[in-house]
Amino acid sequence: MLRQARIAGIAVILAAGLGSGLAAQAEAKRPPACITKLIIDRQEDDNGNDAPYLTVNTKFWEVDSLKQDVWHTVFRTVHVGDEVKAYEHDALDPDDRIGKDVVTGFNRGTLVFKGDGAKYRAQYRGGAC
Repeated sequence: MLRQARIAGIAVILAAGLGSGLAAQAEAKRPPACITKLIIDRQEDDNGNDAPYLTVNTKFWEVDSLKQDVWHTVFRTVHVGDEVKAYEHDALDPDDRIGKDVVTGFNRGTLVFKGDGAKYRAQYRGGAC
């Protein structure tokens, strides 16, 4: 009986390790996409320009001060299926979460971030930057 329990325990550990390896391989095979630019349609800050940043697990792009209604270059590679989150940072109210959206297409698409009174859009295309 004890031997069967040990064998079952080893099988669970091996299956968990194999499953995580397969998940990592699947993650690596997702097609890349390039976020090319971002526009602030409506600012979060009433005083001055917004200081947006984007994350997928970690921060991958940020700018100190952007004007509203002007396209700004991002040019960062993400992957289809990634959930991209947009935040706005300032000294008075750091890390305002504006919103999140998912990269869904292989060709072209637009991510829309709305929240905290603000609206940002980012365009992406298929392929790495």
